[in-house]
Amino acid sequence: MESRSNFVTVLAWILIIGSAYLFFLSVVKVLLLSSIPGGDELFSAAEGRPFVIQFMLEYMYVFTYGFCVITAFSFFASIALLRRKNWARFALIVVMAFGVLWQISNLIMKVYMFTQVSPYLPEEGLEEIERINSILRWFNFLKTIVVASVFAWILKKLLTHPVINEFTLNNARQ
Repeated sequence: MESRSNFVTVLAWILIIGSAYLFFLSVVKVLLLSSIPGGDELFSAAEGRPFVIQFMLEYMYVFTYGFCVITAFSFFASIALLRRKNWARFALIVVMAFGVLWQISNLIMKVYMFTQVSPYLPEEGLEEIERINSILRWFNFLKTIVVASVFAWILKKLLTHPVINEFTLNNARQ
């Protein structure tokens, strides 16, 4: 009898649904980004702006197309995880590790961006903007902690002996 844990099955289905949804959104984003008239000139005209904004605008296509590729890969790896393919387990471990690093770097980038943009804010209503900015910083911090913790937990569970045995036993039978 084949040993199939509920954790891997539920995780695979959640990842299939989530990555399919994110892949759909990223394809829409690619189509929208590709249809902007004069987009190349718009994104290359970032000089004189804060570094983070300049960086994001200059590499907008790389981030957008890269996210599309990662979500497509995650979708196919999630299907393979459901079929208990060991390469999919390794691939999703890498994706989860990348997700943890991305969340942390994204938080650092947002903190840096908030400090870079603040000199460009208007004097009127600055107190209200700073209050909203503070709320956003705390929200981003909490979101990063939660998402990075979930990714790290999934990564840890995929590296446990019962899950490893489930995949090695399944691959030995094939």
